[in-house]
Amino acid sequence: MLLLGLGAMIAGWALWSTQQAAPAPATSLASAASPAVAPAPSPNAQPVPAAPLEADTLVQAPAPSPVQAAVSAPEPIKAPEVPLEDQVTRAVESWRQDWAARNMMAYLDHYGEAFTPADGASRRDWIASRYRNVGGRTSIEVQIKDLQVLPLEDDRVRVRFLQDYVSGHYRETAQPKTLELVRGPDDRWRIVGEWQGKAPALAVVGKS
Repeated sequence: MLLLGLGAMIAGWALWSTQQAAPAPATSLASAASPAVAPAPSPNAQPVPAAPLEADTLVQAPAPSPVQAAVSAPEPIKAPEVPLEDQVTRAVESWRQDWAARNMMAYLDHYGEAFTPADGASRRDWIASRYRNVGGRTSIEVQIKDLQVLPLEDDRVRVRFLQDYVSGHYRETAQPKTLELVRGPDDRWRIVGEWQGKAPALAVVGKS
């Protein structure tokens, strides 16, 4: 019995010495050597707002009110109204230039739809004769002098002047002429009557 107890003590001591001399478990070394891993963010975590940009901190000036805009806006500059006599004189001068240039389209455009030839011809026959007597000539010279504008009523006037005309061997000097013009919706003055020599009598403005 004594020998059995002694043997058991020796065996236990040998087992204890073996355990003390054994290396640390591999799992402990692996845990010590592995790098630290950051913990995953919590699903309830709120994002941190970014710092505002510098442009966001600028203060914009308020837009001007309609009243301020109306006061500050410059008024449009109105063109001065051309006197009636100047308007009519320019229209007659343009007619004279187109006639002398034998520009038939522009020349005929100076005559309104209500124009009636003085000789009683139809408008169609009159246009044909103008193409022969104006467009068919090699040269025309027309001069106007002593022009007078006589207002008849609103947008209607008569113009009297002396006309010099030269074409080839034909010549007229200081021939009295009268034009009656009407201003249309486009503000253009067009001829509705034309008389060589004595024109039909007209009523004095302001009297019956």
